[in-house]
Order: sequence, then C-alpha cells, then structure tokens
Amino acid sequence: MVHALRQAGKLVRPGGDVITIHDLPIPQLIGASSGGAFYLAGWITDKQDFDNEQAATEALAQVVSDGLFTLVDEQEFPFHLYAEDVQELRAYLAEFWEAAVLTEGTARQIDRLARRLDKPTKVVIRLLTRMTKLRTAA
Repeated sequence: MVHALRQAGKLVRPGGDVITIHDLPIPQLIGASSGGAFYLAGWITDKQDFDNEQAATEALAQVVSDGLFTLVDEQEFPFHLYAEDVQELRAYLAEFWEAAVLTEGTARQIDRLARRLDKPTKVVIRLLTRMTKLRTAA
C-alpha cells in the first residue's frame, strides 16, 4: 500500500487531499440487533484481512513518517453489515468474505439471541473502520 500511496501523492496536486478508509485490524463484533439495541454474540475473525488491514495501517504511518503526506484527520466509525438470519449470513460470507471465520458457538449464540429477543431481529456484524485524511506536501 505504500507504493499506492506514493503513486496517489504524484497524482494529487500539491496541498491536495487523499482519503483512505479501511477496517481496523481487530476481530469484528457480531451479534443480534433488535429495537435499535445490539447484543453481542461473538466475533468474526479473518487472518487474511487482519494482515492486510495491519499493513494498511503501517503504510499510512510510513508515508507520514517519510514526509510524503501530513495527517490532517483520522476518525473511527462503525460500519454495519446486516442479515436476516445465520443462514443468510453464511451465504453472504461464502460469496463475499470467504476468509471470515464464524464459529459454530457464535452461530448458536446468535440463534439463541434471536429467539429470546423481540422481533424483528437481524444479525449484524459491526466492523470498526478508520477514515484517514492525508494532505500532500505543498
């Protein structure tokens, strides 16, 4: 990613901004949502994405350290993925997030929560995401 940021720095006018958005390199929360409340069931892990997100975090620090960019702003926010039930979640993961690990224990906990909570209930993955605004050297 350092190479991509270096290339972006060449394409953006001096003093221009580059914004990156990536998930944080942490296990992501998964649970059930009902009535606007979130009930934790466990975590989704993904070693491949963890390594990629860690590399992205390190690349951002590297280009700032090298003086190619200055850090203007950095904010974290949750990004939510919703599914109707565990079966729909599994289908989504199989198609779009193959490396994600949903343990059987976590899947059972989601089902228990869905049965216990008021309807309607959704399965939700809470991805903690970071947006970073960098400015090219003037």
